[in-house]
Amino acid sequence: MSEIALYNLLRKIPDATDDEAKEAIADIASSKEVATKADLKTSLAELEIRLIKQIYAVAGIIIAAVGLMIKFL
Repeated sequence: MSEIALYNLLRKIPDATDDEAKEAIADIASSKEVATKADLKTSLAELEIRLIKQIYAVAGIIIAAVGLMIKFL
């Protein structure tokens, strides 16, 4: 959301003043807690890699267990 769109949205609040809206936008713009699309894509890619590794590990354990069961039966 652009700063202009955010400003217009904040101005629709009945008791909000111009200065309060500008101060809120400045706080949000300077905040390090705001995630960007790139941050989210990186996090999702890392999660996907971890999930795939876990799936491979579980599949390996299942294959090993089945192999042991076949060997001892």
